[in-house]
Amino acid sequence: MYEKIKLSRSKNNQTPILLILTIIFFILLLFYFINSKTTYSVKTLVGEVECEEDCIIRSTINYEDTSLIDQELYIEYDNNRYKVNEINVINTEVLDNYAYEEVELKTNLKTKNKIIKYKILYEPKRIIQKIIDSAKKG
Repeated sequence: MYEKIKLSRSKNNQTPILLILTIIFFILLLFYFINSKTTYSVKTLVGEVECEEDCIIRSTINYEDTSLIDQELYIEYDNNRYKVNEINVINTEVLDNYAYEEVELKTNLKTKNKIIKYKILYEPKRIIQKIIDSAKKG
């Protein structure tokens, strides 16, 4: 009888093993986030395309978003990524108290379509940095 009570009150020997495995799991997860690929902020636009040697995409963007064209950009179209070689601001207009800029983006993109819907990839960050930034915003 005393042996049964003694066995039921004995400590579980698996607790240190589970603790060690949990710590190893979180360390591996942390290394994954630190070494993960960079992600980009994305803006979807529609543009008019003219292709000769290089393709020039003309789009109109909101003036508040013009800061994104001051950095290295990539375009994603049909699940392919293209680097923007040159950026030119053509015209600035104000319509109904909103300012817009017409922008030309020169890329290596080749397409027969005259109007395309594409994504601008800007502001590269690591995944862990994006999680920290979103946590700070609340």
